[in-house]
Amino acid sequence: MKKSLDKVMGKWNDMQSKSQLFVDRLKFVEIVVNSMEENHQTISEFEIKLAQFNDLPNDVELLKDMHEDLLRMQVAVSKQQIQIDQMNDDAENCRRLVETSRAGLPHSSLPRSGKHIDLERLDKEVSQLNNRWNNVCSQLAERLRSCEAAYQLLRNYNAGLEKEAEWIDDAYSKLQAQPPIEVRPKEHFEPTRVRENNKPDDFP
Repeated sequence: MKKSLDKVMGKWNDMQSKSQLFVDRLKFVEIVVNSMEENHQTISEFEIKLAQFNDLPNDVELLKDMHEDLLRMQVAVSKQQIQIDQMNDDAENCRRLVETSRAGLPHSSLPRSGKHIDLERLDKEVSQLNNRWNNVCSQLAERLRSCEAAYQLLRNYNAGLEKEAEWIDDAYSKLQAQPPIEVRPKEHFEPTRVRENNKPDDFP
């Protein structure tokens, strides 16, 4: 009797531990799915914002505003990185729990002879999100570099243009300050006529 009771209690404890494992697995699946949806939405928003910074303006103030927007976006991306890392950790823990919960199941009950097709699909979707996220980070860094370089070049150009404009204004002011040149056509014409009259005849 005692042996039978111990056997029943052993099975009961085993069922409880497996049940808790399945509960934990469902919780992690829910956490991962929600995290993927949230990150998908956030990444899409970042992609849309980055697309708005494709063309650089030719005005210093507008470039400055764009640079500030990109810096604010960089801060937001840094904060979101925590959520991306958490999603990857949760996905890894989810895979571990699913594999552990299925380890004691009959071989025939596993999908496609033991292959975790659902986990492979989950890993693929997580990988796609990570690729999109990495593209967002690299494009943001590239746009920041381009914006900073364009801002510096435009400032140098405007500074040189301002100096040239000042030089032209100064030269024009000096030219205007000069007394007018008096032109006397008759005085210029008389010496020329005298020289023409005094030339020797070349022909008989």
